[in-house]
Amino acid sequence: MTTERERQARWLLLLAACGVALYLTFQILRPFLSVLIWSAVLVLLFFPLHRRIAHRLRRPSLAALCSVLLVILVVLVPVGFVGAAVGAELARFAQNAQERIGPILADPMAGGRVQETLDWFALKTGLEVEVSPEKIADLVGSLSQTALKGTFNVLGGVFGASMKLILVVFTLYYLFRDAERIREGMPAQLPLPRGDAERLVARTGEIIQASVNGNLVIAAIQGLLGGAAFAVLGLPGAIVWGVVMTILSMLPLVGSFLVWAPAAAWLVLSGSWGKGLALALWGGLVIGTIDNLLRPRLVGGRARMHELSIFFSVLGGLQLFGMLGFLVGPVVVAVARSLFEIVLRGGDEGSEPAPAG
Repeated sequence: MTTERERQARWLLLLAACGVALYLTFQILRPFLSVLIWSAVLVLLFFPLHRRIAHRLRRPSLAALCSVLLVILVVLVPVGFVGAAVGAELARFAQNAQERIGPILADPMAGGRVQETLDWFALKTGLEVEVSPEKIADLVGSLSQTALKGTFNVLGGVFGASMKLILVVFTLYYLFRDAERIREGMPAQLPLPRGDAERLVARTGEIIQASVNGNLVIAAIQGLLGGAAFAVLGLPGAIVWGVVMTILSMLPLVGSFLVWAPAAAWLVLSGSWGKGLALALWGGLVIGTIDNLLRPRLVGGRARMHELSIFFSVLGGLQLFGMLGFLVGPVVVAVARSLFEIVLRGGDEGSEPAPAG
Protein backbone atom coordinates (compact mmCIF):
# COMPACT_ATOMS: atom_id res chain seq x y z
CA MET A 1 0.00 0.00 0.00
CA THR A 2 1.35 3.41 -0.97
CA THR A 3 2.34 5.56 1.99
CA GLU A 4 1.80 9.30 2.31
CA ARG A 5 5.52 9.94 1.97
CA GLU A 6 5.67 7.95 -1.27
CA ARG A 7 2.74 9.91 -2.70
CA GLN A 8 4.45 13.18 -1.80
CA ALA A 9 7.69 11.98 -3.39
CA ARG A 10 5.86 11.01 -6.58
CA TRP A 11 4.07 14.36 -6.59
CA LEU A 12 7.34 16.28 -6.23
CA LEU A 13 8.90 14.15 -8.96
CA LEU A 14 5.92 14.90 -11.22
CA LEU A 15 6.23 18.63 -10.52
CA ALA A 16 9.96 18.53 -11.29
CA ALA A 17 9.36 16.62 -14.54
CA CYS A 18 6.61 19.07 -15.49
CA GLY A 19 8.91 22.03 -14.79
CA VAL A 20 11.71 20.56 -16.90
CA ALA A 21 9.28 19.77 -19.74
CA LEU A 22 7.84 23.30 -19.67
CA TYR A 23 11.33 24.83 -19.68
CA LEU A 24 12.41 22.70 -22.64
CA THR A 25 9.17 23.51 -24.45
CA PHE A 26 9.79 27.22 -23.92
CA GLN A 27 13.33 26.90 -25.28
CA ILE A 28 11.99 25.08 -28.34
CA LEU A 29 9.29 27.67 -29.02
CA ARG A 30 11.30 30.78 -28.07
CA PRO A 31 12.59 31.44 -31.63
CA PHE A 32 8.99 31.44 -32.83
CA LEU A 33 7.36 33.47 -30.04
CA SER A 34 7.03 36.54 -32.24
CA VAL A 35 5.35 34.41 -34.93
CA LEU A 36 2.90 32.92 -32.42
CA ILE A 37 2.11 36.26 -30.76
CA TRP A 38 1.53 38.16 -34.01
CA SER A 39 -0.58 35.29 -35.33
CA ALA A 40 -2.70 35.29 -32.18
CA VAL A 41 -3.12 39.07 -32.35
CA LEU A 42 -4.22 38.96 -35.99
CA VAL A 43 -6.66 36.13 -35.28
CA LEU A 44 -8.13 38.05 -32.35
CA LEU A 45 -8.42 41.20 -34.44
CA PHE A 46 -10.15 39.45 -37.37
CA PHE A 47 -12.12 36.93 -35.30
CA PRO A 48 -15.49 38.77 -35.57
CA LEU A 49 -15.20 38.70 -39.37
CA HIS A 50 -14.02 35.09 -39.31
CA ARG A 51 -17.04 34.10 -37.22
CA ARG A 52 -19.37 35.59 -39.86
CA ILE A 53 -17.49 33.83 -42.65
CA ALA A 54 -17.61 30.51 -40.78
CA HIS A 55 -21.33 30.94 -40.10
CA ARG A 56 -22.04 31.40 -43.81
CA LEU A 57 -19.71 28.74 -45.21
CA ARG A 58 -20.26 26.17 -42.41
CA ARG A 59 -16.93 24.56 -43.33
CA PRO A 60 -14.19 25.39 -40.78
CA SER A 61 -11.27 24.67 -43.13
CA LEU A 62 -12.64 26.78 -45.98
CA ALA A 63 -13.61 29.59 -43.60
CA ALA A 64 -10.09 29.56 -42.14
CA LEU A 65 -8.58 29.77 -45.63
CA CYS A 66 -10.82 32.73 -46.53
CA SER A 67 -9.89 34.52 -43.29
CA VAL A 68 -6.18 34.00 -43.95
CA LEU A 69 -6.57 35.47 -47.45
CA LEU A 70 -8.40 38.43 -45.91
CA VAL A 71 -5.55 39.07 -43.46
CA ILE A 72 -3.01 38.84 -46.29
CA LEU A 73 -4.87 41.38 -48.43
CA VAL A 74 -5.76 43.82 -45.64
CA VAL A 75 -2.61 43.70 -43.50
CA LEU A 76 0.36 41.77 -44.85
CA VAL A 77 0.41 43.07 -48.44
CA PRO A 78 0.14 46.79 -47.48
CA VAL A 79 2.79 46.37 -44.77
CA GLY A 80 5.06 44.65 -47.27
CA PHE A 81 4.67 47.46 -49.81
CA VAL A 82 5.33 50.12 -47.16
CA GLY A 83 8.43 48.28 -45.93
CA ALA A 84 9.82 47.98 -49.45
CA ALA A 85 9.11 51.66 -50.12
CA VAL A 86 10.81 52.72 -46.88
CA GLY A 87 13.91 50.67 -47.73
CA ALA A 88 14.12 52.15 -51.22
CA GLU A 89 13.60 55.68 -49.92
CA LEU A 90 16.30 55.29 -47.26
CA ALA A 91 18.71 54.09 -49.92
CA ARG A 92 17.95 57.11 -52.11
CA PHE A 93 18.30 59.44 -49.14
CA ALA A 94 21.67 57.97 -48.24
CA GLN A 95 22.93 58.54 -51.77
CA ASN A 96 21.52 62.03 -52.33
CA ALA A 97 21.46 63.61 -48.86
CA GLN A 98 24.55 65.74 -49.35
CA GLU A 99 23.35 66.93 -52.75
CA ARG A 100 20.01 67.99 -51.23
CA ILE A 101 21.48 69.74 -48.20
CA GLY A 102 24.25 71.51 -50.12
CA PRO A 103 22.05 74.04 -51.99
CA ILE A 104 20.17 74.84 -48.76
CA LEU A 105 23.40 75.57 -46.92
CA ALA A 106 24.65 77.68 -49.82
CA ASP A 107 21.49 79.83 -49.84
CA PRO A 108 22.42 83.04 -47.96
CA MET A 109 18.78 83.78 -47.07
CA ALA A 110 18.15 80.34 -45.50
CA GLY A 111 21.54 80.27 -43.85
CA GLY A 112 20.98 83.75 -42.43
CA ARG A 113 17.66 82.75 -40.88
CA VAL A 114 19.22 79.68 -39.30
CA GLN A 115 22.06 81.78 -37.88
CA GLU A 116 19.60 84.39 -36.56
CA THR A 117 17.70 81.60 -34.77
CA LEU A 118 20.92 80.25 -33.23
CA ASP A 119 21.94 83.77 -32.10
CA TRP A 120 18.53 84.27 -30.47
CA PHE A 121 18.86 80.89 -28.74
CA ALA A 122 22.34 81.81 -27.44
CA LEU A 123 21.05 85.17 -26.19
CA LYS A 124 18.16 83.64 -24.28
CA THR A 125 19.93 80.59 -22.85
CA GLY A 126 23.59 81.56 -22.75
CA LEU A 127 24.43 78.43 -24.77
CA GLU A 128 26.30 79.08 -27.99
CA VAL A 129 25.82 76.61 -30.81
CA GLU A 130 28.46 76.81 -33.51
CA VAL A 131 27.14 75.59 -36.82
CA SER A 132 28.95 75.86 -40.12
CA PRO A 133 28.11 74.48 -43.55
CA GLU A 134 31.18 72.27 -43.39
CA LYS A 135 30.17 70.72 -40.08
CA ILE A 136 26.60 70.17 -41.23
CA ALA A 137 27.83 68.59 -44.45
CA ASP A 138 30.10 66.24 -42.47
CA LEU A 139 27.21 65.35 -40.17
CA VAL A 140 24.88 64.68 -43.09
CA GLY A 141 27.53 62.52 -44.74
CA SER A 142 27.96 60.49 -41.55
CA LEU A 143 24.21 60.07 -41.15
CA SER A 144 23.91 59.06 -44.80
CA GLN A 145 26.50 56.31 -44.39
CA THR A 146 24.74 55.10 -41.25
CA ALA A 147 21.38 55.05 -43.03
CA LEU A 148 22.89 53.21 -45.99
CA LYS A 149 24.45 50.56 -43.73
CA GLY A 150 21.16 50.19 -41.90
CA THR A 151 19.35 49.73 -45.19
CA PHE A 152 21.74 46.95 -46.22
CA ASN A 153 21.22 45.29 -42.83
CA VAL A 154 17.46 45.44 -43.33
CA LEU A 155 17.75 44.00 -46.81
CA GLY A 156 20.01 41.27 -45.45
CA GLY A 157 17.25 40.27 -43.05
CA VAL A 158 14.59 40.05 -45.75
CA PHE A 159 15.01 36.29 -46.07
CA GLY A 160 14.47 35.73 -42.35
CA ALA A 161 11.47 38.06 -42.38
CA SER A 162 10.01 36.21 -45.36
CA MET A 163 10.34 32.90 -43.55
CA LYS A 164 8.61 34.34 -40.48
CA LEU A 165 5.86 35.69 -42.71
CA ILE A 166 5.29 32.24 -44.17
CA LEU A 167 5.14 30.79 -40.65
CA VAL A 168 2.64 33.48 -39.61
CA VAL A 169 0.36 32.61 -42.54
CA PHE A 170 0.71 28.89 -41.77
CA THR A 171 -0.13 29.50 -38.09
CA LEU A 172 -3.05 31.77 -38.94
CA TYR A 173 -4.83 28.99 -40.79
CA TYR A 174 -4.81 26.58 -37.85
CA LEU A 175 -5.64 29.26 -35.28
CA PHE A 176 -8.63 30.39 -37.35
CA ARG A 177 -9.77 26.82 -37.92
CA ASP A 178 -9.61 25.89 -34.22
CA ALA A 179 -10.37 29.35 -32.77
CA GLU A 180 -13.68 28.39 -31.13
CA ARG A 181 -12.23 25.26 -29.54
CA ILE A 182 -9.20 27.19 -28.25
CA ARG A 183 -11.37 29.98 -26.84
CA GLU A 184 -13.67 27.55 -25.04
CA GLY A 185 -10.88 25.33 -23.71
CA MET A 186 -8.43 27.99 -22.58
CA PRO A 187 -10.04 28.77 -19.17
CA ALA A 188 -9.88 25.08 -18.24
CA GLN A 189 -6.10 25.10 -18.77
CA LEU A 190 -5.51 27.84 -16.18
CA PRO A 191 -4.91 26.91 -12.52
CA LEU A 192 -7.74 29.20 -11.41
CA PRO A 193 -11.42 28.84 -10.52
CA ARG A 194 -13.55 28.72 -13.65
CA GLY A 195 -15.05 32.19 -13.15
CA ASP A 196 -11.68 33.84 -12.55
CA ALA A 197 -10.13 32.01 -15.50
CA GLU A 198 -12.89 33.15 -17.85
CA ARG A 199 -12.60 36.76 -16.64
CA LEU A 200 -8.82 36.65 -17.04
CA VAL A 201 -9.08 35.36 -20.62
CA ALA A 202 -11.73 37.95 -21.46
CA ARG A 203 -9.63 40.72 -19.87
CA THR A 204 -6.58 39.68 -21.90
CA GLY A 205 -8.62 39.81 -25.10
CA GLU A 206 -9.95 43.26 -24.19
CA ILE A 207 -6.44 44.62 -23.61
CA ILE A 208 -5.16 43.21 -26.91
CA GLN A 209 -8.15 44.63 -28.77
CA ALA A 210 -7.70 48.01 -27.07
CA SER A 211 -3.96 48.00 -27.83
CA VAL A 212 -4.51 47.15 -31.49
CA ASN A 213 -7.38 49.58 -32.01
CA GLY A 214 -6.10 52.29 -29.70
CA ASN A 215 -2.45 52.18 -30.74
CA LEU A 216 -1.83 50.45 -34.06
CA VAL A 217 -4.93 51.54 -35.99
CA ILE A 218 -5.01 55.15 -34.76
CA ALA A 219 -1.23 55.49 -35.11
CA ALA A 220 -1.39 54.14 -38.68
CA ILE A 221 -4.06 56.72 -39.56
CA GLN A 222 -2.00 59.54 -38.05
CA GLY A 223 1.13 58.37 -39.87
CA LEU A 224 -0.82 58.14 -43.15
CA LEU A 225 -2.17 61.67 -42.74
CA GLY A 226 1.27 63.01 -41.81
CA GLY A 227 3.02 61.26 -44.68
CA ALA A 228 0.36 62.50 -47.12
CA ALA A 229 0.91 66.07 -45.92
CA PHE A 230 4.67 65.72 -46.43
CA ALA A 231 4.09 64.37 -49.95
CA VAL A 232 1.65 67.14 -50.93
CA LEU A 233 4.01 69.84 -49.63
CA GLY A 234 6.94 68.31 -51.51
CA LEU A 235 8.99 67.44 -48.44
CA PRO A 236 11.55 64.65 -48.97
CA GLY A 237 11.12 61.23 -47.37
CA ALA A 238 7.33 61.38 -47.04
CA ILE A 239 6.99 57.60 -46.64
CA VAL A 240 9.84 57.36 -44.13
CA TRP A 241 8.53 60.24 -42.02
CA GLY A 242 5.02 58.79 -42.21
CA VAL A 243 6.34 55.54 -40.73
CA VAL A 244 8.24 57.49 -38.06
CA MET A 245 5.07 59.39 -37.14
CA THR A 246 3.19 56.09 -36.94
CA ILE A 247 5.76 54.68 -34.49
CA LEU A 248 5.79 57.84 -32.36
CA SER A 249 1.99 57.92 -32.28
CA MET A 250 2.00 54.48 -30.64
CA LEU A 251 3.78 55.94 -27.60
CA PRO A 252 1.35 57.47 -25.09
CA LEU A 253 2.05 61.11 -24.20
CA VAL A 254 4.42 61.48 -27.20
CA GLY A 255 2.85 61.44 -30.67
CA SER A 256 3.63 62.57 -34.20
CA PHE A 257 4.05 66.17 -33.01
CA LEU A 258 7.77 65.46 -32.70
CA VAL A 259 7.98 65.16 -36.51
CA TRP A 260 5.52 67.56 -38.12
CA ALA A 261 6.16 70.47 -35.72
CA PRO A 262 9.93 70.70 -36.44
CA ALA A 263 9.19 70.23 -40.14
CA ALA A 264 6.72 73.15 -40.06
CA ALA A 265 9.25 75.28 -38.19
CA TRP A 266 11.94 74.41 -40.75
CA LEU A 267 9.64 75.44 -43.62
CA VAL A 268 8.98 78.79 -41.94
CA LEU A 269 12.69 79.40 -41.29
CA SER A 270 13.45 78.49 -44.91
CA GLY A 271 11.02 81.13 -46.18
CA SER A 272 8.13 78.80 -47.10
CA TRP A 273 5.65 80.51 -44.79
CA GLY A 274 2.57 79.17 -46.57
CA LYS A 275 3.72 75.56 -46.49
CA GLY A 276 4.87 75.84 -42.88
CA LEU A 277 1.56 77.33 -41.74
CA ALA A 278 -0.39 74.73 -43.72
CA LEU A 279 1.57 71.86 -42.14
CA ALA A 280 1.15 73.35 -38.66
CA LEU A 281 -2.61 73.72 -39.12
CA TRP A 282 -2.94 70.23 -40.61
CA GLY A 283 -0.91 68.72 -37.79
CA GLY A 284 -2.69 70.58 -35.01
CA LEU A 285 -6.27 70.49 -36.26
CA VAL A 286 -6.38 67.15 -38.11
CA ILE A 287 -3.58 64.80 -37.00
CA GLY A 288 -3.70 66.03 -33.41
CA THR A 289 -7.45 65.48 -33.05
CA ILE A 290 -7.63 62.03 -34.66
CA ASP A 291 -6.83 60.37 -31.34
CA ASN A 292 -9.60 62.23 -29.50
CA LEU A 293 -12.13 61.43 -32.25
CA LEU A 294 -11.37 57.76 -32.88
CA ARG A 295 -10.18 56.40 -29.52
CA PRO A 296 -13.60 56.57 -27.79
CA ARG A 297 -15.19 54.68 -30.73
CA LEU A 298 -12.46 52.11 -31.33
CA VAL A 299 -11.41 51.51 -27.72
CA GLY A 300 -14.24 52.71 -25.53
CA GLY A 301 -13.81 51.52 -21.95
CA ARG A 302 -12.06 48.25 -22.80
CA ALA A 303 -8.55 49.33 -21.83
CA ARG A 304 -9.45 50.42 -18.26
CA MET A 305 -5.81 51.33 -17.62
CA HIS A 306 -4.42 54.66 -16.52
CA GLU A 307 -2.48 56.57 -19.19
CA LEU A 308 0.66 56.50 -17.04
CA SER A 309 0.38 52.72 -16.64
CA ILE A 310 0.05 52.32 -20.41
CA PHE A 311 3.00 54.66 -21.01
CA PHE A 312 5.45 52.76 -18.81
CA SER A 313 4.12 49.33 -19.81
CA VAL A 314 4.66 50.19 -23.48
CA LEU A 315 8.18 51.57 -22.90
CA GLY A 316 9.13 48.62 -20.69
CA GLY A 317 7.61 46.21 -23.16
CA LEU A 318 9.64 47.74 -25.99
CA GLN A 319 12.83 47.34 -24.00
CA LEU A 320 12.06 43.73 -23.04
CA PHE A 321 10.24 42.37 -26.11
CA GLY A 322 11.21 44.73 -28.94
CA MET A 323 8.41 45.82 -31.30
CA LEU A 324 6.07 43.29 -29.73
CA GLY A 325 6.27 45.35 -26.54
CA PHE A 326 3.58 47.68 -27.93
CA LEU A 327 1.11 44.84 -27.40
CA VAL A 328 2.76 42.53 -24.88
CA GLY A 329 3.69 45.21 -22.31
CA PRO A 330 0.14 46.40 -21.50
CA VAL A 331 -1.16 42.81 -21.61
CA VAL A 332 1.42 41.61 -19.07
CA VAL A 333 0.68 44.52 -16.72
CA ALA A 334 -3.10 44.02 -17.00
CA VAL A 335 -2.83 40.26 -16.42
CA ALA A 336 -0.54 40.83 -13.43
CA ARG A 337 -3.07 43.24 -11.94
CA SER A 338 -5.92 40.78 -12.49
CA LEU A 339 -3.97 37.96 -10.85
CA PHE A 340 -3.09 40.24 -7.93
CA GLU A 341 -6.78 41.07 -7.46
CA ILE A 342 -7.61 37.34 -7.43
CA VAL A 343 -4.97 36.79 -4.75
CA LEU A 344 -6.34 39.67 -2.66
CA ARG A 345 -9.83 38.19 -2.88
CA GLY A 346 -8.49 34.84 -1.78
CA GLY A 347 -9.87 33.09 -4.84
CA ASP A 348 -13.45 34.12 -4.02
CA GLU A 349 -15.42 33.96 -7.28
CA GLY A 350 -18.36 35.83 -5.88
CA SER A 351 -16.94 39.33 -6.41
CA GLU A 352 -15.95 41.00 -9.62
CA PRO A 353 -12.46 42.52 -9.90
CA ALA A 354 -12.22 46.26 -9.64
CA PRO A 355 -11.57 48.20 -12.86
CA ALA A 356 -7.89 48.71 -13.58
CA GLY A 357 -6.55 52.18 -12.98
